[in-house]
Amino acid sequence: MSPGRHPLLLFCLLLSATAAAQAPPIHPHQFALCPINPLLAPAPATTTTNARAPLIIEADRSILHRRGTSLFSGNVVATQGNKRLWADLLRYDQASRLASGRGYIRYADPFLQLTATHGSYDFATDRGNFFNNQYQIPSRHGHGTAARIETYKSRQSRLFKFTYTTCTCPSRKVAWRLHAGRVLLDNTTEVGFAHNVWVSFKGVPILWTPYLSFPLTNRRKSGFLFPSLSQNSTNGLDIEIPYYWNIAPNMDMTLTPRVITHRGIMFMNTYRYLFPGTRGQFHFTYLPHDRVAERSRGLAQLAGTTRLGSHWRINTSLEYVSDPYYFENFGTSLRQVSQTYQRRLVIATYRVPAGSAFIMLEDLAPLDPTLPASARPYRKLPEIGFNFAWPDYRTGLTVGLGNDFTHFQAPARPGALRDVLTPSISQHFGGASWYLTPRLAYQEAHYNLDAFGNQTGTTLNRSAAIFSLASGLDFERSLGKQGWLTQTLEPEAFYLYVPYRNQTAIPVFDTYQPPLDFQQLFAANRFVGPDRLGDANQLTLALHSRFINSKTGNEMLALGLGQILYFRNREVTLPGQAPGTTARSDYVGEVTANLGNHLFARGVADYNPYNHRFDQGYVSLQYRPNAYQVLNLGYLYRSGQLDQTDISFAWPITAHWSLFGRWNYSLRDHQTIETLGGLQYNTCCWRFRIAQRRFVTFSGSGNSTIFFELQLKGLGSLGNRLSGLLRDDIYGYGNAND
Repeated sequence: MSPGRHPLLLFCLLLSATAAAQAPPIHPHQFALCPINPLLAPAPATTTTNARAPLIIEADRSILHRRGTSLFSGNVVATQGNKRLWADLLRYDQASRLASGRGYIRYADPFLQLTATHGSYDFATDRGNFFNNQYQIPSRHGHGTAARIETYKSRQSRLFKFTYTTCTCPSRKVAWRLHAGRVLLDNTTEVGFAHNVWVSFKGVPILWTPYLSFPLTNRRKSGFLFPSLSQNSTNGLDIEIPYYWNIAPNMDMTLTPRVITHRGIMFMNTYRYLFPGTRGQFHFTYLPHDRVAERSRGLAQLAGTTRLGSHWRINTSLEYVSDPYYFENFGTSLRQVSQTYQRRLVIATYRVPAGSAFIMLEDLAPLDPTLPASARPYRKLPEIGFNFAWPDYRTGLTVGLGNDFTHFQAPARPGALRDVLTPSISQHFGGASWYLTPRLAYQEAHYNLDAFGNQTGTTLNRSAAIFSLASGLDFERSLGKQGWLTQTLEPEAFYLYVPYRNQTAIPVFDTYQPPLDFQQLFAANRFVGPDRLGDANQLTLALHSRFINSKTGNEMLALGLGQILYFRNREVTLPGQAPGTTARSDYVGEVTANLGNHLFARGVADYNPYNHRFDQGYVSLQYRPNAYQVLNLGYLYRSGQLDQTDISFAWPITAHWSLFGRWNYSLRDHQTIETLGGLQYNTCCWRFRIAQRRFVTFSGSGNSTIFFELQLKGLGSLGNRLSGLLRDDIYGYGNAND
């Protein structure tokens, strides 16, 4: 990439350097490769204020004058409160309280440590003046040089002909430096100001600005952030130049012009707020004219949570996109590109110890333009429900009551009102190693179809009793020498009876049948949603066994196996499905193992006993010695739908070099779904990453993007921040502070 070819890029880099909005948080792992940097001059461990603290001078030799100038020599140490000054030779004027020294001078306060060839300190005004300095800022892992440093009451420091870096290598081999003509560090406002600033990397200037303001701590501050750059196969060069606006302690905004060379300039805005009882954010993007699509495009998202007292909470999640292909063209992840619906949701929830109630407005707007109107989800405007249970812990008796009222709407289709009431009663019997819980419920559902569009709408009703009996045992034994291993054996049985009710006339609004798993083995309804109540006369038998380290409590191995025995056919189905006629369900098995030496395995499978094949399954193996050394192997299978392998890794090959990547492949379609490959070079004070990512878009075409990132640790990152991408694509990689 030549400068002459992309002059806009150079302008963006210079512009972004005019103010660093937020000092990068300092985390210990960032400097794990750094040798220990001894403190130049440790400050006294005291909280005593300087104004009240006495001045104490210690030296090997002294010539004292009560009213004149005293001379101290040999290991001179002057201490006042949280300031300390060392010198080979020190003159102290008793009248003016001015101390001046020569030779090897050191000075330390809670914010700054330095060495100098000569200097002075006025203990009357708390002002210091030091020359030919080397300094440290321990809280930022930073250090550098300055021709002159002025300090004032440990609150302000002025530095002239200043350099700064976080590298602890020998001075001639420092990878990067920040240079400035003069700098003001104001510890009261926790803000720094610099003039005539430039940054060099490997001796080459890469950024310059006449003025720079920056925070001295992790507190927020308005200003430009480092730009983000990537190269996309369909969009071309993609540059984001974020400006951070710290509006108030409880709100901020990030304004980001996004230059997309093939399409135009997009304006992005993220506003965050935090008030007593409420928090959230609003995200907005707008591209006035897409040169490829020949139209304006944009996105609006609002997400927030509000607490009303100790019981009520309101959650809001609203999203709007201008067209179905927005995420395909501008999304940065496979998760965004594969998004098929815009969810617009407002839900108010009331919670008490006995249960909860809610009022919800929901609209799932599909993004697929080819989806017919008959297949689009209904809007719930509104859905009102509650579910309460009142247990008597003395007798084990629990009385419950649930209700769900929903008004469905959909374009070009009849609407409906649905009201489902479910009272229940259960009795718990049990001891330390067994339990038995019979439960009786009654579900009554009422439908008023097309109630608002047609006064002569159809009314449908359905009611049925639901009886279940849950039981289980818990056995335990010790294994190994001195019983270091505990094995449990936990058989469970669950009987369910629901009479058959003809429900073919009832439309399906929001009900589906999920794949069989361990949770579904013990469900009172094989359908999720009340539009179908599955008839049942069945018995679930399951067995769990766990192996636990008795000393640490860690679970080393967990096994589970279960199956449903059907005593009659399942007549209730969803439209287009055939009744269930088998006498047994699939075997459902799961295993989780901690194999030791940082090796973990997990597997879930449904095995069909009639065709002797697996209907679905998932197997994963992870080797993770640490957060940045990870290997994942995965396989996902669902008969007739999915057959995928997934390999991801992040692996160091030397102390500085490491590789990372992911390959997600569909065996069913003979197609790669996503690939990610990259290289990282990590040193004590800087890190460089480069990666290429390709994934299949919504329309089936491929989208390829090249990312790069140069991080000057303790200063900022130039490029596209890859840490979030790696955490999403490589399970178990990194941590939240990376």
